[in-house]
Amino acid sequence: MSRFVSIPEAARVLSKGIRTIERYLEHPDVESTLVEVPLERGGYTRKRLVNLDSLRRVFEQNSPPILQSPLEEPPAPSDTAPTSQPEITPERMQQAHRLMSWLLPFYAEYRAANPGEKNLLLEQAAQQHGYSKRQVIRLVQRLQDSQLSEQALSRRMRRDAGVVRLPRELYELVVGLWMTYPRYSAPRIRRIIELNDPNLLRYRPFPNSRDWSVLSATTIRRIRKQMESDPVLRVTLMDDRARKEHLRVWSGEILTERANQLWMVDMTRCDAFVYDPYTNHVLRLRIHAAIDVFSGAVPAFVFSRDEDQAATDRMLMLALLEKPEPWRAHWPIWGRPERIYWDNGKVYRSEKSERILADLGIESTHSRPYVSHSRGNIERFFGLFHQQFEAGLPGYAGSDVHERDHQRLARLLHNTRRWMAEGGPDPYPERLLTEEEFKHRALLWLTQDYHKSLLGSQTREELFVQTAANSSRVRYDFGDLMLLFSRQETRRVRGNGTITLRGRAWGLPDGSLIRYQGMDVVVLINEILPAAQYTAALPRRDGSLQILGALESQNWSALGEEAREMRRKLRQQIRDIHAAADEIRAQFMNPMVRLDQALSRRAPDLPQPETLQISGPQARLDPAPGDREVEQALAEFLAAGFTLDDELDLSSHHNMGSNGE
Repeated sequence: MSRFVSIPEAARVLSKGIRTIERYLEHPDVESTLVEVPLERGGYTRKRLVNLDSLRRVFEQNSPPILQSPLEEPPAPSDTAPTSQPEITPERMQQAHRLMSWLLPFYAEYRAANPGEKNLLLEQAAQQHGYSKRQVIRLVQRLQDSQLSEQALSRRMRRDAGVVRLPRELYELVVGLWMTYPRYSAPRIRRIIELNDPNLLRYRPFPNSRDWSVLSATTIRRIRKQMESDPVLRVTLMDDRARKEHLRVWSGEILTERANQLWMVDMTRCDAFVYDPYTNHVLRLRIHAAIDVFSGAVPAFVFSRDEDQAATDRMLMLALLEKPEPWRAHWPIWGRPERIYWDNGKVYRSEKSERILADLGIESTHSRPYVSHSRGNIERFFGLFHQQFEAGLPGYAGSDVHERDHQRLARLLHNTRRWMAEGGPDPYPERLLTEEEFKHRALLWLTQDYHKSLLGSQTREELFVQTAANSSRVRYDFGDLMLLFSRQETRRVRGNGTITLRGRAWGLPDGSLIRYQGMDVVVLINEILPAAQYTAALPRRDGSLQILGALESQNWSALGEEAREMRRKLRQQIRDIHAAADEIRAQFMNPMVRLDQALSRRAPDLPQPETLQISGPQARLDPAPGDREVEQALAEFLAAGFTLDDELDLSSHHNMGSNGE
């Protein structure tokens, strides 16, 4: 027997819309009739009933074909005929049961209420259960039409849910455009189709549909979401960079058993602008940090303006040393780790960093290039630093330059400079933090907030202190670490006992560097402190260094008191080293081990040379003779029989001789 039902009931049974049922009533194969229905208040009204079987046959004959995704396999044929009524899932039945728990009492109260009270009941039920008034009316109507059936409240899936209603050609066109222009927006994709042929935007949603539909940006966007949900189609929307990231796979995690077993080290740029009152400039600092993988505690983090070796050295020294007072009780995170894990940055790969860790007995491990997932601990810490600390500062600008409020930053900078120049009340938070204020607040956030956060039942600080091995809590001497972290350069000692470094003369305070004049010495340059320190050292054969002392600048005036005192020290150093050399010479020289002695012992039969004892003439200094003495001597000379070839004026000759001519 044919079953005639109302249009809303037919729409509910067939999971169609009421307007769809009304449109199909004009089909010649659909049977319908008008009946008179009595009203509760009296009188009659006409109501159209439709033959449910004939309507179902027309729907089955005119149902649109189901379009598959280009890479989706067609559904396997089923042995059973498809049912016209969609299946009700257990989840939807549970939802219907929850609705019935409050809807049945409400329906009984609603039926017994006066017409004026029904509207008030609907508003109260909608507000109490989170529905709109119109939704409650629909639920009551569905419950009344189904004769209080619970299945009527279970929302059924549409038979064509998830089915593409576009023609196959238009659907494939949209998919192809998304693959060609994956970064375009849905309106832009629609505009491309419109520019090529506006008629392509018009389509019939059903084969026998009388109305034309127009392709909308919402439909194009829905196709994009369907493509992104498909594992294969999703890859077609990726660019080269996204594909490389998609190819990067990993498995496992870095596991540790105790604190100070593994540290992760990295650096990043801060997202907040700070003000430097000395240069009157605004800048973004860089943060260098080390994190303990087991506890999540941070033994050290420092700020710098550049990504250089000095900042990394300061961070490592701060992590190795016990914190000074008054921070010792608030920041008890320190020690020597067994291993440090960092990336392949030039500072972390430098010869100096590797030498420092080797001397300290710390193993250095570097991550693979372009692999960041293994450094998740330090990256998460940087994320918390940006989100929990920097995001609340007045100079926070974020990591994306396009999302910054440049006008607000300019206003903050103007207020800061005016306050620095004119003084007056502090306009904070309508000004930027200075560099020192930013560092101090960051340290307070680390020690009082981050380390005090609970991880389960313990804080990060408690977990570190309780699990760190005693052997890892090594107390290093600050001076020894300063020498270890120094950069080494070779210089030759000049003749005045100084070396040249950065265009200046440097020497030891006592002048002892002159002992090594002409020799090469190693200069240890420590730039960890604000004022660089220079130390002279002498390389040994085993590769170690002999510390000579701290160097001091000796750019003095040659006539100054400092230069005069240094020359005195240098002369004393030279005399001391000569005296020491003479002592060593006398100690080690053996007069019996000589070449002449060895040759004589090898040939004893040969005649030996004789040594004659001849006394040499003795020199005597007498005064020059006078003229009378000269004349007397000459007369004695002539009386002895000697003659002169030429006459000689003895007086003139004597005078010439006395004058040195």
